[in-house]
Amino acid sequence: MNSLIDAPVSDDDLTLYVLNGLGCEFRDMVAPIRTRETALSFAELHDLLIGHEHYLKRMDGQPSSNLVVTANSSQRRSANPRFKHNKNRFNRYNTGSTKRPSVVCQICDHPSHTAKNCVKLQSLPSANYTTSSTPSKGKWLLDSAASHNITSDLANLSIHSEYDGQDEVVLGDGTGLHIANIGSTAISSPSRSLSLKDALHVPLLHKNLISVHKFTHDNNVVVEFHPFFYLVKDPITGAVLMRGRCEDGVYPMELYPPSSQAHVVTLAGTRVSLDRWHYRLGHPSFKTLSSLLRSYNLPVSSSQSSLLSCVSCHCNKSHKLPFSVTSLTSTAPLEYLYADVWGPSPVPSIDGYRYYILFVDHFTKYCWFYPMHHKSNVSPLFVQFATMIENQFSRKIKNFYSDNGGEFIKLRSILAARGISHFTTAPHTPQ
Repeated sequence: MNSLIDAPVSDDDLTLYVLNGLGCEFRDMVAPIRTRETALSFAELHDLLIGHEHYLKRMDGQPSSNLVVTANSSQRRSANPRFKHNKNRFNRYNTGSTKRPSVVCQICDHPSHTAKNCVKLQSLPSANYTTSSTPSKGKWLLDSAASHNITSDLANLSIHSEYDGQDEVVLGDGTGLHIANIGSTAISSPSRSLSLKDALHVPLLHKNLISVHKFTHDNNVVVEFHPFFYLVKDPITGAVLMRGRCEDGVYPMELYPPSSQAHVVTLAGTRVSLDRWHYRLGHPSFKTLSSLLRSYNLPVSSSQSSLLSCVSCHCNKSHKLPFSVTSLTSTAPLEYLYADVWGPSPVPSIDGYRYYILFVDHFTKYCWFYPMHHKSNVSPLFVQFATMIENQFSRKIKNFYSDNGGEFIKLRSILAARGISHFTTAPHTPQ
């Protein structure tokens, strides 16, 4: 089905006037003239109508004086050779000779049949239809051969206005249907609303049609047709916006208007305290809680609150102040050395180690890591480590930092013998 909106039929007012005044007996030839890409001149139209008039006379056995067409074009001539050929052709096959065909097809230019019975016309795409005789107001058929969205029910258009143009919707058999209104509507999808713009209201049409081209162009989507279903997708993300099933060889789309956003309704039966709302809403801060109560008009029995004594908030929202910048500085390796022991490990290593000691140089941030079987191994391990590291750097360890663990207290005599200053951290300050 083709809809000829925005495609002017003729620029000649006289030709348009004649076409609009013709009766239903000229319908078979008027429809192809209206669908031409180039307009006919009045002289060319006159020749075609005279030829058709003779044809109707032979078919009905009526004299030509009973017909409506009386236009005279003796003063007009066609300057287009192609139309001159058409004129001679019509005159040739309408001379009254019984040996020659009485009609010529206006589609394939072959004699002995009309445009309505032409094989080429029957092979053209036609509008999809279902077997039901009653149109389903909620279902629209996806039609790749339709150039416009068309509906037979004006109630399907949310916004519409009366159409005052001369264009018609032309069916596959050449029949033209009157356009009463033009408007738009929308389809709801899980992610966004999809619109049907410039939809035509044609009361004589029994189906609602969605033009695949306009639908994909206006909404920037793609439609995938599969044997048993179809998908409407976003071309960028590939997200499925809509899906539907194939029914009786066509692809219907259920049309539902976008649902309006539901109003927020708060159900509260009994006024409770501010602390109770604090517990119900997940322990928000006092500022957030006040905003929620004010925005949704939640009933509160008392504005007094003991949020400062909420144990759950203190346990789960406690924060520490950031550490101040240390005044400790170093200018060379081994000037300050840190050490700490971790263990016992719940799972011993392959070699049976359950404790580990870590040495960190303050200047280079270089780390040394040693496994141990027991905490008592710290003293001999430190002596071994200090000898190795002083030899590698050709420098002496000047200062040693540790906690107050017993394994480090035993190192004081060793540190004093090597001339190393021992500093310990304050109790309960693991950082």
